[in-house]
Amino acid sequence: MKLLEALWSIILSTFTASGSVHSRIIVLNTISQFPVPIVFLWRKSIGSSVWRSRKETLSCMITLPTSRKYCAKASKSFHGNQTDELALLAFKSQITYDPLQIFNTWNSTLHFCKWHGVTCGRKHQRVVELNLESHDLVGSLSPHISNLSFLHTINLQNNSFHGEIPPDVGLLFRLRHFEMGNNSFTGEIPSNLSCCCNLITINIGYNKLSGMVPKEIGSLQKLKTLLLLENNLTGRIPDSLGNLSSLELLRLSFNNLDGRIPIV
Repeated sequence: MKLLEALWSIILSTFTASGSVHSRIIVLNTISQFPVPIVFLWRKSIGSSVWRSRKETLSCMITLPTSRKYCAKASKSFHGNQTDELALLAFKSQITYDPLQIFNTWNSTLHFCKWHGVTCGRKHQRVVELNLESHDLVGSLSPHISNLSFLHTINLQNNSFHGEIPPDVGLLFRLRHFEMGNNSFTGEIPSNLSCCCNLITINIGYNKLSGMVPKEIGSLQKLKTLLLLENNLTGRIPDSLGNLSSLELLRLSFNNLDGRIPIV
């Protein structure tokens, strides 16, 4: 039940970003009233071009695994521009060293879309890219990053981020490029990265990650680049990596992995 409620919240946020919603949809406010037909009612309520542009994201959402510890956690990221600003400020609060003083621009005198490293979409003024590559930053990655629900690119390469990669990143359904290489991240690779089914790039090489390569990554049909080299990964290379039909670049070297690299 909670999974369906979470899914409904996600669908609402995805489609209401395009415009108004038909009143027949708004009154469907109980879980028993929106099993499958809701999608078809919605299709009648929006233009065909909007439907096509949202269809891929929706199909990604409705195939979420049912395990609670997987993709079922409800996101609180759908309250508009203020949520994006608060998420960025939460990210900033975890930075302990900023030698280039780039976060001086991250203040109330500027709209957050003009903050250093932040790119927003023109239409909705939501954050679509966070690029702070090679800024000598030290800190940890705030789990509130998941509230940037329109984010398609996050690039924090070549810094000194430490701590675990929060599993909350699995809530970023629009994410395409996850660039975290050459930092000091520890802990395991979040298995629910596979919930970000539009991912094209995963670069988490040159860190201090441990544990096994999650077999769930093999479900990312759009993934072209998977860089896991120079970590402390152990265990068997999962056969599921052979399902990555779009994969063009795979690097697993300098770990403690066993087995063969599956043929894609």
